[in-house]
Amino acid sequence: MATRLALISDPICPGCYIGKVKLARALAQRDVHPFEIQWKPFQLNPDMPAGGMDRTTYLNDKFGGPQETAEVYGRIERMAVEAVVGQQAPQVRVGSKGDRRRSPTNCSTATSNRARISARGTS
Repeated sequence: MATRLALISDPICPGCYIGKVKLARALAQRDVHPFEIQWKPFQLNPDMPAGGMDRTTYLNDKFGGPQETAEVYGRIERMAVEAVVGQQAPQVRVGSKGDRRRSPTNCSTATSNRARISARGTS
């Protein structure tokens, strides 16, 4: 009998996506794993305007300014490199409320108004 593993994740969060990639790699190391995985969407910022907003403005407001944003995204970039995933250029918009039910398994097919993360070297 499989153990239910409920994962609550924001599908446009880079850290959540990196965790998804790492979990998939760990589970792929076994022919059979004991989990029934259920993805549950969670929106980290439910107050995001419906049309999204400029990513640089959003991140600077969220983290306290350009230097703080650079520090946070430096850590995210290092985690992404470790997980062997690439990040899209920073000139994108961050997601809107309409994205809240999007499955984390569809992150790499996000629309252009979302901060997208695409996997490299993953299956």
